[in-house]
Amino acid sequence: MFWNMFRSAGDSVRAYCEPFHEHLLEIVDDRHLIPEDPTHSGIEDYFAEYRHLDREVLGTLWKPWFGRERFMLERGDEAADMEAYLRFLIDSSPQRPVLKFTRATFRVEWLREKFPDSTIVHLERRPRDIWTSMWGRDWNVEGETSGSFIPYTRSMAEDIGLDLPGDLYRTFYALMLLGNEMSEGVADDVWVYEEAVGNYTTWGTRHLIEAQLMEALPQIAIRSAVVPADNHRGKWFDEQEEAVRSMVGNSVKQFLVDGDLGTRAS
Repeated sequence: MFWNMFRSAGDSVRAYCEPFHEHLLEIVDDRHLIPEDPTHSGIEDYFAEYRHLDREVLGTLWKPWFGRERFMLERGDEAADMEAYLRFLIDSSPQRPVLKFTRATFRVEWLREKFPDSTIVHLERRPRDIWTSMWGRDWNVEGETSGSFIPYTRSMAEDIGLDLPGDLYRTFYALMLLGNEMSEGVADDVWVYEEAVGNYTTWGTRHLIEAQLMEALPQIAIRSAVVPADNHRGKWFDEQEEAVRSMVGNSVKQFLVDGDLGTRAS
């Protein structure tokens, strides 16, 4: 939704979707590989912007590891190939480039160091609602999951060395806390999904117009009815989240370094 706001803003913006997607080149070559999502209104081709690029250069600079490993990059970490790739996307855009990531949450410090003049926005949504969406609604909580988002949770957590005992939601919730923690003092703004859909005009005036990111509110479909988590009762989520906070204390990042249950991957 936030990405689509920029994409709908006119010719002044080139909004790239998921630059670190592990299947990016395949999708760029064949748009029919993009899965349909009925909850995304009015979007036919998420990756059209990449088809304006030099395909040979794109294929040379993009690396599969961007979306599969080293999900945590901090200031001083070396990732010259990733930096070269992002600069290619930026330099190839005649308009203002906007890059929308779901694989950069724990790389935000690195991004700030390498692109100090960029505007970084951290996105938040209630974790239990994201979790329900990832599982797929109407699925039994003990049964199969839909899509690939649950495996993403496992692979990202394993990559950074985070593993909490109990239901996988605990690890997922800790990942959400870690993302919020790492963005503090780094991101220029935080956009909360529930606030945006609750009153789009008020929210957009503050975060888009007054922030001088846009001159006018983009006209896109806003799903104002937020569907709450439905695969567990609220009490269950409350208990899981409290258990995580008890385990990790005030800092998930510090827990990765010092905790007995999880250590930072080398």
